[in-house]
Amino acid sequence: SDVRSSATFAQVASYGRAMTEAAEKLVRVCQELVGYLEELEGAAEIQREIASTAMELKDQMNAADIILDRAPETYAYAATLSRKKDRVAEKLEALLINVGEAMNETLFERTHSTVFASATLAVDNKFDAFESALGLNASEHSTCQMCKLDSSYDFDAHMTVYVASDMPEPNEAAYLAALQRLLVDVHRAQNGSMLTLFTNRREMERCFDEVQPQLKVDDLRVVCQKWGVSVKGLRDDFLADEHLSLFALKSFWEGFDAPGATLKGVVIPKLPFAKPTDPLSCERAARDDQAWRRYVLPAAVLETKQAAGRLIRKADDTGVLILADRRLLTKSYGKAFLNSLPSRTIKVMTAAEIVADLERSNNG
Repeated sequence: SDVRSSATFAQVASYGRAMTEAAEKLVRVCQELVGYLEELEGAAEIQREIASTAMELKDQMNAADIILDRAPETYAYAATLSRKKDRVAEKLEALLINVGEAMNETLFERTHSTVFASATLAVDNKFDAFESALGLNASEHSTCQMCKLDSSYDFDAHMTVYVASDMPEPNEAAYLAALQRLLVDVHRAQNGSMLTLFTNRREMERCFDEVQPQLKVDDLRVVCQKWGVSVKGLRDDFLADEHLSLFALKSFWEGFDAPGATLKGVVIPKLPFAKPTDPLSCERAARDDQAWRRYVLPAAVLETKQAAGRLIRKADDTGVLILADRRLLTKSYGKAFLNSLPSRTIKVMTAAEIVADLERSNNG
C-alpha cells in the first residue's frame, strides 16, 4: 500500500491509463480493418495478424487494469528492474496466488471432463500437491479421480541414483570447491556425455572456469550455457557430439531430449528450491505458514523428477543420476525427493566411492 500511495506509482498508473486509451483506439481500428479485409480476396493471413495484434493489446489493457488500478487481493504484485544497460528486463507482473480458483471458473465449470497426464504429477507417490495447486476436489465441478500407473521402462535396472554423503551443504564455504572436484572426477570416470543442471548462473560459471581446463587435458570437451549463448545451438552441439558434456540452467531441466549414449549421466549440484525472495513465494508465506511445504517443496521435487527424466528416453537407455546436495540426507524433506525418483536403485556413498563405482561399471 505504501508503494501504491507514492507519487512515483501515481505517475506509472497515469502512463498505464494513457497506454490503455491509445490501445482502445488501436483495437477499434484493428476491428474495422478486419471487417474491411473480409471483402478482399487473399487477405485471410493479414486478417489473422491484425486480429492477433488486437488480442495482444486487449491482454495488455487487462494487465494494466489489474496491476495499476483494480489490484485484487487474489494476486501478488511484482516489479522487476534491470540494473544492466544491455539487458532490457523491466516489467510489472500480477501473479495469481491460487490457480485452482481460476481453473474452476475458466475450465472445470465449462467442460464435461478433463484429463491430466504426466510422468511427474506425484510427489512422494501422492497427488496432494497437484490436487491443491489446480483446485481439484474443491467444488462440484472439479471432483476427480487419481490413478498412478507403473512405467513400462525398467528404471531400477537402467538408472542408478548416487547421493553424495560427504559433500558440504550448499551454504557452506567449502561446498563449491568440493563440487568442482566431484564434477572433474565423475566426468573423467564417465568419459564425458554428462549434463550438469545448475540453479545459479554464477555458480555454474565458476565451476566451468575451474572444471573445463582440467577436463581439456583429458580431451574431454565441456560447454557452458553462458549469457547470450544460443540454447538451440547448445542442444544441437550436445546431440551431435557423443562425448560432449554440458553445464546448463533452467531451460535444460525439462523438455530436453537426448536419447542413447549421447547422455550417460545427469548431475544435480543443488536442489532446485525457489528463491526465498521470489515475489509469489513471499506473498504465499505471508498468507500461509505452511506455504513452503504446500508450494515450494513440491515444486522442487517435481523439477528434480523432470531433470531425472532427461536420462531415460527409450526403453534401452541407461545412465546415472548424481545428487550432490547432502540435504537429501540431513533434512526431513530429503525422503520426499528420493521417494519420488523413478528408480529405487539409490546408492548413498562418499564422492570418492561414487567415482570408484562409476569407474568399475565403465571398465567392467
